[in-house]
Amino acid sequence: LWEAGKYNEWRFRNNNSFKSKMKSEGYELGERLMAREGGHQKYLENCLRAHKEGKYVNPYEYAGVVMHAVEAGKCAMHEKLYYLIEGVAAENQHGRTILPPDFMGIANAGMTNQFPLLDFLTAKTKRRYWDQAEGRYRESEEGYQLGLVDFRNWIKWFDEGNPQNPDRCKPTDFVKDFLYETILPHEETRRRTAKGIRRAENMDHEDIPAYLPHVAVDNIESVCTRRAGGDVLTSKAYANAFPGFNQAIKSLAKKGNNEVLKDVIKSYVRYEGIIKNRYKKHKDDLARLGETEELSKPTVINDKPANESIAEINTVIEGIISVYEGSYPDLRRLYELTKEETPRFRTDRNQRERQKEIDEAFEMFNSVFEEAINSDEGERMGNAIDWENLSGF
Repeated sequence: LWEAGKYNEWRFRNNNSFKSKMKSEGYELGERLMAREGGHQKYLENCLRAHKEGKYVNPYEYAGVVMHAVEAGKCAMHEKLYYLIEGVAAENQHGRTILPPDFMGIANAGMTNQFPLLDFLTAKTKRRYWDQAEGRYRESEEGYQLGLVDFRNWIKWFDEGNPQNPDRCKPTDFVKDFLYETILPHEETRRRTAKGIRRAENMDHEDIPAYLPHVAVDNIESVCTRRAGGDVLTSKAYANAFPGFNQAIKSLAKKGNNEVLKDVIKSYVRYEGIIKNRYKKHKDDLARLGETEELSKPTVINDKPANESIAEINTVIEGIISVYEGSYPDLRRLYELTKEETPRFRTDRNQRERQKEIDEAFEMFNSVFEEAINSDEGERMGNAIDWENLSGF
């Protein structure tokens, strides 16, 4: 039997050796793949297919390309999730996997702020898990850490019941649904997102639309505040966040997760007010797009203008207000104030005074909206949203 200290030392050396080879072999390959359209995804798909056909796949190259995709932003978020889980859990006919079972811990080290969902995959926390002995899902009463049993159950869903099938090597819609309905809204992912978003410039900007809707309303302003070197995000990334909010609201309404849905809507109202230059107009260090071309041209997320996503969400919020305003009349008054424009704010004293009222309305809307939704645990809100009419992405 290993003594605890010697085992930990051996494991540390092994993990460091794997990381070193992953960097030297996989990252170099990842750099070369950047020159090809969809190079990372196609490479990983081909590797997974070869593995499921019983062929050898270099684990250092596979792992390196996955992690390089995280750092370089060369795969969609659900693709990175899929190939990470498949690499650890998908066994071929020889009973082998591409990656070692503890690779999640290796990936997690130093990467959680850049790819916050890794915290969901590795943290010991309360969660829904598969009880193999009872053959059913249970809610953990204490901290539970995901393991191979869980990941192998996931890939059965991911690969439509047959994870050894070489024709099942690309993420299905189930992967996206699982990501947006379960992983991103989980408190562990949201907690890590709150830390990672402080340095949003280090994140894959194509992941921002998925993470930003789960940033608490009190932190939204920080994400939109310019620093010495310029905006935290590009104008394109700020615009892409709107289909992200659209998708988050759609997924949470579909899942019936009213608690998180309430928070996402509060964050959206604040974010839209900042980006469209209606909130705190006196602050020149906030990112603004106003009615610029960036909001009118198709985003890379869903090929639709951000303004279309905004219009759909605003319709949803109007519907929610309509079912609560009888009991909470201030809700509509405050919301309509947040939509008011003060185009002569800089030169007209009356508009400057009106802008103060608008800024106060943004603050007060949060508390009134919170109280209204909590009054029935979001039941009327959930019933008011026709999530199938939201475009998402």
